[in-house]
Amino acid sequence: RDILMLGPGSYDEAVVWPIGLDNITVIGMGNRGDVSIAPSASNATALVIEGNATRTQGNTLINVGLEGKGTGGGLHVKGNIRRIRAMQCKFEGGAFAAKLESNATGSIGDTILDDIELAWATDALIIAVTGGGNPVTQTYLRNSLLHNYSSRGVRVTDSFTADLWIQKNTFARQEDGTQPTNEYILASIAGTTGFVAENSFATPTNAATKLAVAAGVIWGPNGTEAGWSLARPV
Repeated sequence: RDILMLGPGSYDEAVVWPIGLDNITVIGMGNRGDVSIAPSASNATALVIEGNATRTQGNTLINVGLEGKGTGGGLHVKGNIRRIRAMQCKFEGGAFAAKLESNATGSIGDTILDDIELAWATDALIIAVTGGGNPVTQTYLRNSLLHNYSSRGVRVTDSFTADLWIQKNTFARQEDGTQPTNEYILASIAGTTGFVAENSFATPTNAATKLAVAAGVIWGPNGTEAGWSLARPV
């Protein structure tokens, strides 16, 4: 495994990870938040990690900030990808803070987002399928803070997803105190499976209008303003 260290600073560039470049760990040096990839171009995505007929796998980001613009976003993982890890990072800006997108070239599996800040975007995390690809599988979002997303926190779109684990996260409101326009979690497509537990949602109750999950998603104890409850969203 190779290690790439980034010195503190804000880097004005949109980075495209080379297809097939595997088993690389990128570490931002300095204090948390000292390293940021923040392209100034309109509709830019800070980092795209892609795989096609050649799978890209086994890459890790630690203490790296990614800030997108417009219709872009922070982190976009798409195509034939396995075992992406991100820890102690901040993804923000644009239409999505982070997006996992399976497509016709392949599917995404075994993604771990741990101790991540997802913020200042339309949707914090999008899990999508385009071009007739296979569903995204084995996504783990844990110990993370989601805030200042205007529409949705976690959004599953286009197709079901399998093994979606959302655990020990805080889904905050926008800084002006308003809730997102839509759901904190939207994972209601039939066939979706996973586990949602030990999260805190800044909403009065576990109403299905703010927390929408498919029947195949196990709902554990989660907290709202009304307290901690095992009750599924209604």
